Amino acid sequence: MTASIPPGWYEDPSAPGSERWWDGAQWTASTRARAQGEIPPPPIGAPPAAGQVGYPQGGYPGGYQPVGPPVGAPRPGRGKAIGLSVLALVVVGGIIAGLIVVLGGDGDGKKTVATDGTLTDPTTGLTVPRLKGWVVPDPDEPADQAVERPCPSKSSTRTSGAAAETALQAERKCYRAGLTLDTRKADNLEELVAGLKKDVTGSKGRITLDTLELDKPIKVDGHAAYVLRAKVKGKPEDLSLDSDTAWAQAVVIAEKNEDGEFPCVLLKLEISASAPDKATLDTVLKGIKVGTPQPSESAS
Repeated sequence: MTASIPPGWYEDPSAPGSERWWDGAQWTASTRARAQGEIPPPPIGAPPAAGQVGYPQGGYPGGYQPVGPPVGAPRPGRGKAIGLSVLALVVVGGIIAGLIVVLGGDGDGKKTVATDGTLTDPTTGLTVPRLKGWVVPDPDEPADQAVERPCPSKSSTRTSGAAAETALQAERKCYRAGLTLDTRKADNLEELVAGLKKDVTGSKGRITLDTLELDKPIKVDGHAAYVLRAKVKGKPEDLSLDSDTAWAQAVVIAEKNEDGEFPCVLLKLEISASAPDKATLDTVLKGIKVGTPQPSESAS
């Protein structure tokens, strides 16, 4: 087949002592002379160059290798090669982009969030990942978790009572992040989501919305749900954190319990060098499992 012979200079079958350019499909009009003794004899059965058709048979004539196109001649196949290279880059780029979307990464090189089993909340019936390094502040809320931080001293604002301040400091708990499982009462999911959006920006406008990253219905463990994720700004005291920016995420399962309330997973992370990685948001979102709430003592 003609496609098996690559473009190049070959001995001209119709003019011994010269070479003719083969463009990969046929002989061209480009010829050149070579010094005596450097051209191998024409191959047996080589087609004539008349009409510029045919191709060398049996591979390269006499083992002679092509040395390149004639001066000014286009390089056959170059456009196709460039096209294939571009296509390869597009395909590889698409695969990488797809992996980023599927895995929830954002390409910032931050470390993976570590977990250590799961925790279940009996009131909501929800199970969440146990985040490694987080603590459970309240034994009565076995799935709630937080990242503790040193509480700022209040001594500078007090004129007396150093002993009382020391006792107060020992009792206070301050956090960089917190995860809470709760239930919210509403007539329907739309009403609940609208209320959560108001909570994100604060009841008195002291906290402002910077970015609403997620605001959509989703599936959680095969159940209909809704997720809100926002970056918010405010004074550290209004955010109850050290930072003036934070990530807030609310995941609502669209199934009321026996009390007519929707189970929720609420998560807040301050944005600082000492805070947990933002990937914690995805780790919690993807790790939620929906179960059956246990009846409360008042209902029994």
